[in-house]
Amino acid sequence: MADLRYGFLHFLPQGSPTGKKDQSFTTRKAVAVHFDVQDQGSCVKRLQVDVPAEELGVKFTETVREIKKVAQVPGFRPGRAPEQMLRKRYLSEIASQVFEELVKDAVTEVLKENEWDLAAQVKLENEKEATVPEEGKDYQFVLLLEVHPEVNLPEYKGVELKTFPSDPTDEEIDGAISELREQSARFHDIEGRAVQDGDMVVVSYQATAADGTSLEELTGGVGRLAQANDLWVPVDEQAPELIPGLKTALKGLAIGEQTKVDVTFPEEFPVESMRGVAAVYDVTVVGIKEKRLPELNDEWAETLRMSSVQGLRDAVASDLMIRKENARESHLYEQAVKYLVDNSVFEIPPAVLADETRIAVYDLIDRTRKRGADDEFIREKQDELVQAATQRAIQQARRQYVLSEVASREGIELATDEVDDFVRELAAQEKTPFRKFYQKMVQDGRIDRVKEFLLTQKALEFVVSNANVIEDAAAE
Repeated sequence: MADLRYGFLHFLPQGSPTGKKDQSFTTRKAVAVHFDVQDQGSCVKRLQVDVPAEELGVKFTETVREIKKVAQVPGFRPGRAPEQMLRKRYLSEIASQVFEELVKDAVTEVLKENEWDLAAQVKLENEKEATVPEEGKDYQFVLLLEVHPEVNLPEYKGVELKTFPSDPTDEEIDGAISELREQSARFHDIEGRAVQDGDMVVVSYQATAADGTSLEELTGGVGRLAQANDLWVPVDEQAPELIPGLKTALKGLAIGEQTKVDVTFPEEFPVESMRGVAAVYDVTVVGIKEKRLPELNDEWAETLRMSSVQGLRDAVASDLMIRKENARESHLYEQAVKYLVDNSVFEIPPAVLADETRIAVYDLIDRTRKRGADDEFIREKQDELVQAATQRAIQQARRQYVLSEVASREGIELATDEVDDFVRELAAQEKTPFRKFYQKMVQDGRIDRVKEFLLTQKALEFVVSNANVIEDAAAE
C-alpha cells in the first residue's frame, strides 16, 4: 500500500509565521473534482475532496504516461515500456503521486477561489485512516487548512497619540547629578555612635543551621553564607541583601557589640541548597563607615572630566534629552501598536500561536537562566513561565498581523540593502563575517523573521508619522 505521508508535508507552500506569502503551484491539467469547504473557526478550514472514478482514471493515465518517459525497465528503452506493465510494477508510486497531485490541485483551487494564504502545512484530517486512491473507484479525502485571518483594521491615519516634552527640567538635571555624587561617595570610619541608615557596616559572623547541619556542607562555601570576616554590609533599604534580615538587625549596634540573627531562607533564594533552611547567625560589628558625598564644585566636576559644574550640567542635560527623545519615540510606538491591536478583531491561527509561544518560552527561559536561575527552579516555575510566554506570544502575533496589514495596504516594502545592513550590524556584534552569519540565519530560518521585523517596523513608523501627536507632560 502506498504511504500517503510520503512527501506530503513538504510539497505544499507555507506562509511565514505571522506574515502573508503568495502561493503558487506547477500543476498539470486539473481533474474535475468536487470541493466542500467548512469553517472550523475563521482560520481553520475543513476541505472535503470528492473525485469521481472517471476523473480519477484520467489522473492515473496522465501519471503513468509521465512515469513512462523516465522509467527504466529491463528489456525496454525509456518511453517504450508497456503502460500496463508500469501500472503493475509501480502501482504504489503511481498512487502516491496521484494523491499528491490531487492535493495540490485541490489546495491551489480553494486558496485561489477564496483568496486565502496558508499559515501552516496542510494536514490530513484522519491520517492514520487515510486510504490510497484506486483506479476505477470514487475517491474521497479530507484536508485541514490553517489560513491567515482577514485583519479588519481601524482607521490608522491621524490617530491621536500623546507625548511629553524632551527638554529635561532643572529638577531632573539635579537628580541625575545627585546620582553621580552617590556613585562618587566615599566611606569614612566612624566611632562613638551606633549603626544608622546609610552606613556601611563591617561585620564578622559564624552561622549554624537550626537542625545542627553544617552550613559549610550545605553551601559548599558559596557566597560567604556560612561564615565571613570583615564583610561590608550596606545598611540601605535599596541595597541587595545576602543574608535576609541582617542589615535590619545591625541598626543600633555599636562597634564590638554582638547579636544573634534568626534567618529562614526563602524558597526563591538563588542558592538551591539553602532554600527553606533555618539558621542562626552570630554577628559581631567590627567597624562602622559613614558615607560622605563629594562637594558639588568645579574640583569634583574635573574628576569626571568636565571643566566645571556648569559644564557637567550641560553634559547631563544633553544626555537626558537623548534619553527622553528615545523614550518619547518608544512611547509613541507603544501607543500606536496598542491602538491597532485593541481595535482590530481577528483570530490567530493555532499553528502561528504555537510557533510564537515556542519562541517566547525559549526566550523567557534563556533570560531567566541569565538572571541566575537553575534548571530545578525553571521546572518548578514551568507553568508560570509558559503562561507568561503564551500571553506574550498572543500580543506579538497580533502586533505582527496588524502591522503586516498596514504594510500591505500602503505598499510598504523592504529594499535588499535594508536587510543586509541590519544583518551586518548583528554580524558585527557577534564578531562573525557577514556572509557566514547571513547564511547561518538563512539555514536557521531566522532571516524571514528579520525581514518580518523590519517590514513591520517600517509600517509602525508610517502610522506614527501620520498620527496626530499631542504634547502632554502628564503622558511621561
